[in-house]
Amino acid sequence: MANLAQEIHFEFGGLSENNKNVSGSQIVNPDSDNGNFEVKLGARLPPGWYFFSGSAKQRDGKTYFIKPRIIFLDDSAPQILGDIDGVPQRPYQQEMSRYYEFEVGEGAAHRVFRVPVAEPKPIDFTAKRVFISRWIDRVNDESTAPSYTFKVRDFSSVSVKYSIAEECKAHDQVFNTVSGPNGLFEIKFIQDKADVDLSQESRTNGSNEKYCLSIWVFDKAKNVSSHHVEFYWKVLHPWEKVNR
Repeated sequence: MANLAQEIHFEFGGLSENNKNVSGSQIVNPDSDNGNFEVKLGARLPPGWYFFSGSAKQRDGKTYFIKPRIIFLDDSAPQILGDIDGVPQRPYQQEMSRYYEFEVGEGAAHRVFRVPVAEPKPIDFTAKRVFISRWIDRVNDESTAPSYTFKVRDFSSVSVKYSIAEECKAHDQVFNTVSGPNGLFEIKFIQDKADVDLSQESRTNGSNEKYCLSIWVFDKAKNVSSHHVEFYWKVLHPWEKVNR
């Protein structure tokens, strides 16, 4: 206990994002039992790069220098860009009651494929009423699933979580994670990643007629951003085969 610091002189300086020179100092009294200390700068410093250093005066009279560090202070939330911002969406074939059927192979290799009649085109998530139609036996088929694509700026130090549920979720209610190259992310609407039964239509599941995709982005500075997309979910059993 004899060599615990009596006080710590803490200094900082740097250049904020708006090119303003900032500097200051604090004297901190460490905990008398274990020597731990905490420096609270509050909201005094604008975002930018800062140099932090300090010295500790020990109870034995000696002075020790704290290893300097360069830190970037960031108070800006990550920016999420979606369909409304012009991010291209992957084409999707809405799965309706009518379909084409193809037979491939012979014997043990014989397979029957069902293909929607509708032409593939991107879902317009900016529309007032967004509809997604899905065959009941495909609600967990990732290869044919509808999806939502979005971008995150300054993506190198963020984590992305999301939820597909009956209602839009808060940041502490989303647990699915997604990654993407160069800040471009794609979320597939499949049962394994949903918090709601996708074999049930949104109109018949609870009081809310729509489902919600909630996207939350977290950076290392604990800034967060959200992006929500609501949509009507329709489930069908294909019944009418169409001959080409």
